[in-house]
This record gives sequence, C-alpha cells and structure tokens, in this order.
Amino acid sequence: MAVHVELQDERGRTLAVYEGPLLDLRVLQLFPANASCLSAIDPIGDTVFNQIQIPRLAAELAAMVPSGKRQLPAAIGALREFVESAIGKTHTYLIFIGD
Repeated sequence: MAVHVELQDERGRTLAVYEGPLLDLRVLQLFPANASCLSAIDPIGDTVFNQIQIPRLAAELAAMVPSGKRQLPAAIGALREFVESAIGKTHTYLIFIGD
C-alpha cells in the first residue's frame, strides 16, 4: 500500500506529481502523532492540503531531522522538497491519494 501525491489546481487538474521514493505505510508510520498535518494523512482515503496548510506541512517535515543515529528514509526528504515547491502557488492543493 502506497500513497500517491499530486499538486492540483482548483479544477482538479494535475500540475505536478511526486516522483520520489515510495511513500508506503512504513514511511507514514514515522510521522509524529502530534504533527497536525502529517498525522492527518490517510493511507486509505484522500487527504487535501490547501495553501494555508502547505507551509505547515513543510515545517512538520523539516522538523523530522535525524536525531542521534536514527536515519530517516529518503522518501521524507524527497516529499519535503515536493511540498516546499508547492508553497505560494495560488489556487493549488496538495492531494495525498491513498490506496
């Protein structure tokens, strides 16, 4: 089971697609439970973030820096880059599409 991520315009047209490493359940389970945006991503249904929420989502990903010897999957860094690229794009939404 994996989550697909797209940047869409207000009419639902796909503008960009996340093409980084797979976002599967193992990656999603690393998201902190107290992160308001990351913890809301539904691995089965669809989750939509608007332009007010996208910077918060990016900040939560940025806060997931490795501590000690813990290594984060490359998917988290790649997702962070994709999310940051969506900041400030008027009338767009990040859609996390679950299985």
